[in-house]
Order: sequence, then C-alpha cells, then structure tokens
Amino acid sequence: MRKNILFGGIFTVAMLVFSTAGFSTMHLTYNIGSESGYTYYNLDFGLVFEDSASTNWDIGFNGTTIIVNSGVSGPGSAQAQVVLSDFESLMTAPSDGYMSDDAIGNAIPTGSGNGWYEYLGPPTHKIVPMTGRTILVKTNSGNYSKVKIVSYYRNNPDLDQYTQFPPSEASGIYTFMFFTQTDGSTNLDHQLEDIRVDNFDANQDNMAFFSFDEITNISYLDSATTNWDIAIKATTVLFNGGSSGPGTIAGQIVLDGFDNLSTPPSDGYEPDSPTGAIIPTGSGNGWYTYSGPPAHKIEVIPNRSFAFEKNGNEYYKLEFISYYAGNPDLEEWTASPPPFPARQYTFRYEKFASEVGLFEALEIEPLKVYPNPATHQDLVYVEFYADSPLAVISITDLKGKVVFNQQLNSATGFQKLPLTLSKLNTGLYIVKVQNAENVFVNKFYID
Repeated sequence: MRKNILFGGIFTVAMLVFSTAGFSTMHLTYNIGSESGYTYYNLDFGLVFEDSASTNWDIGFNGTTIIVNSGVSGPGSAQAQVVLSDFESLMTAPSDGYMSDDAIGNAIPTGSGNGWYEYLGPPTHKIVPMTGRTILVKTNSGNYSKVKIVSYYRNNPDLDQYTQFPPSEASGIYTFMFFTQTDGSTNLDHQLEDIRVDNFDANQDNMAFFSFDEITNISYLDSATTNWDIAIKATTVLFNGGSSGPGTIAGQIVLDGFDNLSTPPSDGYEPDSPTGAIIPTGSGNGWYTYSGPPAHKIEVIPNRSFAFEKNGNEYYKLEFISYYAGNPDLEEWTASPPPFPARQYTFRYEKFASEVGLFEALEIEPLKVYPNPATHQDLVYVEFYADSPLAVISITDLKGKVVFNQQLNSATGFQKLPLTLSKLNTGLYIVKVQNAENVFVNKFYID
C-alpha cells in the first residue's frame, strides 16, 4: 500500500516517514552549502551541524570539495568511496573500499572527472554531476549510505538554459539525494514512494513547489511548468491551475475530516482564480485560524479537508496538520515568538484509488515527543499508538548507544508516557517504539 504523507514547506526540516522494516528513508535535500566555508551534514538524520570538531556530522560541503568526518578532516570515523554505479540500481553497499581523508587526498576525490563532477570550462564554466557515479559513505554510527549529487547550484536550475558566466544561481549550494540504511546492514534497496524532502533555503520569500506524483522531482522553482501540483508560501497555498499556473488542478473545501472522506465529490471543483484560490487566505477562511496576540498562533481548523482533481480524471484529498516544525503541541505556547520555527508545514494527502469512489486507506504511524527541544529539567512526554498491549520503547544517542529501554504493558490505543531524562547529555537522541505490527521512530534534542 502506498503511503503518501508529505512533510514539507519553506525553510523546511521535515519529519520522517517510516515503515515497519525500520526507519531508513529516502531523502531529497535542497540548498545545502554556503558560498563561503563548510556546511556539515549528518546522513543518519538529515541534519546540519555547525560544530566541525564534533562527531555529529558525516560529510561536509565547500565548493566542489566534499569531505568526510575522519582523518585530517574531522574527529569522527566516517569513511567514503566513489563507485561506478547508478544511484537507483545500487542496492547493496560494498563492505570494504571505504577510506578516510588524509594528507594524500580525500576519500571523495576532487578535480574534474575524478570524483562526482565534471568541469565544462569556458564560456559557461559549468560544474555538472557525472552520471553513473554514486558516493558511498559509512557513517560515524556505522550505517551505510548512498549519495547522488543532483545539482551544484542553488535551487537545482536547468543547466541547459545556462549559457554564460557567472551563473544566475549561486554555486556551491547542493541538491542531492541519499538513502541511509539504519539497521546496520548493507541493504540499500529503497522505495521512492516514501521520501523526506528538506529545503534549507534561508530565503523565506520563495514559494516551495511540490509534485504529488513525480517523487524524484518534488520541488520546482519554475512556476510556469505543469510539473508541480501545490505551492506554499507563509499561509498561502496555491494549486497549479487557473490563475496560479498552467496546470489542470481544480478543487474545493470539504467540511469533514480527512479520514471520513471516503469518496470524492462528484462536482463543485474550481481552479484558483483572480477572485480567490481553492484554499482561501485569511483566518477561518481556508485551512487555519489566527489566534491574535499574545501568542499569534496559526492553528489548523479541525474537520476540514480539501478535495481536488487533476487532468479531469485523477482525484486527491488533502489535510493540513501543522504550520510549525515538528508538528508540536501548541497548548502550552502562550506568548510570541513561538518556540519552534513557523512556515514548516506538515500535511498528508491520498490519491484516488483505481476503483472509482474509493481513496486508498492511509495507515498513520504516529510518535510524538515533546517538549522538543527539551532541557535536562523537563519532563519529556512520548505519545504513540499501541496496536497491542505489549510495546518496547528505547532511546539511543547518535553513536547508537542505548540510553533508555523499557517494556510497556498497557492498554491499546493512544498512549502518553512521561520520561525523566535528567541524566542524558546535551545532544540529539532517537526514540523508537515497537509493538506487534509497527515500529515508530522520532528524534528529539536535549539542550
């Protein structure tokens, strides 16, 4: 069953989509890098870290150079190699051949034709990722990861349109795909249906464009194409049709909950227009309410969904879940500014099934940890859904060390577990709940 839960937004660090096989997931990461200095990235969790002297990061980007956290480049144990294989067809990581950076050279070689890119010279001086090459990384935690560099330029532009120097988009700002197998095996098989999308562009004035169908081309900055389906900026949501784009999407508001919407409306679909969008702006009009001072909260309106059609014969339903990073609990937030970044949407959608009148059933696998970040003095709550009376909860650090493990015997359904974690060091932790049929995973930070 295809699970279409999309977490995204502008200035986004999205949550993960996990399966019962573990918590490995495919990532599509936009706009990593800097026009000066290194950017350090963790391949286990898809996070940027600033401290180069730590073991929290696995690879670092600076210009065309990619370093690994080991040897002369860092205090970690990460290693890498470049293999002559397509990213999509590389299903098993080799168990040897990994190297650290040293005085002779980097594990990921620099120079045109040596590692991951070609330099095309004047007049354009383009840097182009080479096809048939994949970077393999053994992370600091011992997991295997495969990496495909998609673009060297901000926003992943179409290089066929780039005919002069300097480029219109900043260089050294990477887009790349990667898959990390977190169960310790060399299995790099993956599904593109479940994907995490991260856009680290600090420009919050940009629209973020997404496609519900073409998972590998999920973000588009060219609004003049039919490739994208939905665009988001602040509280504004547009669909590709009518006045908003050249696409064919039309939709409507449905005053019912997402899970209750088992059949799509037979009529009433309208495209975005100059007089109003499918999802209207303004508090109470579309998907959200604005609380006003002192908290200035943006909260999702409950029991409100959106149905839309594409090409006249494809149907979807959509529900917004949160406007804030990590889908936090808003109950205890009483003042502005919020303690978590805004404009980082969580929403879910489903495509119309092959049988007319039915949407595919969506299985939600929730696990919520809050407050997040937490301090050593906080009582941390873990909320999850138990499908059986027996469950095991465990917490591990970035090195894979288990710092908490407990077997729970409780009733089925939604559970709320308080934890005292005063003895944990500052850092990032992974919490996992496993019961009869599912494994739920999330992360939290102790400050």
